[in-house]
Amino acid sequence: MKLESTARLVLTVLSHRKYKVILTVAAIIFALSYMVFTGIFIFMEKPIPDEYTVPMFRIGKIHTVYGDFPWIIAYLDRNTIFSMTMEAMASTAIISGLVGINSCLAAFRFSTQKACRIDKGSVGFFGIIPAFLCIFACCGGGILVLLLGSGILTALFSYGPIFSIVSIGILSAGIIMSTKEIEKSQRSVYS
Repeated sequence: MKLESTARLVLTVLSHRKYKVILTVAAIIFALSYMVFTGIFIFMEKPIPDEYTVPMFRIGKIHTVYGDFPWIIAYLDRNTIFSMTMEAMASTAIISGLVGINSCLAAFRFSTQKACRIDKGSVGFFGIIPAFLCIFACCGGGILVLLLGSGILTALFSYGPIFSIVSIGILSAGIIMSTKEIEKSQRSVYS
């Protein structure tokens, strides 16, 4: 199967409003839960000091072993902070989009198989769990610190970019596998 046919099938599925909504909702839910889970959105018990005006938005720099990177910080209110690097923002957007595409393909496949009474087989959600591995590419805060502890989190932090690439690869493979299964089931119905 060529990537052209994968893209064509994804665009065909997304031509239906129902699947556009599924893609959008799944991507937003994943992105928001990911941001809360990793500490990109921080909900503080103690309010930030009064000398900070809220809401406030600023772009700073973070110094890493790879160089200096822009860092976006927004004080949304006295208890909520949004803090994210551009790299984390890009990987979150890409991975959330891929999770959304996998979700709408799984929904399309499920409804097609149900309507045509086809054996269900596996559904292309397997990439969503590895997508959470890219948590180590960013921030290292939030609920994750409570679950793993700061020592393990610090040790895994340097592997973050690898986890992001692996997550993108697995989610992309899920799209290819899902479209292959959809095409196979459509051929079996029409033959």
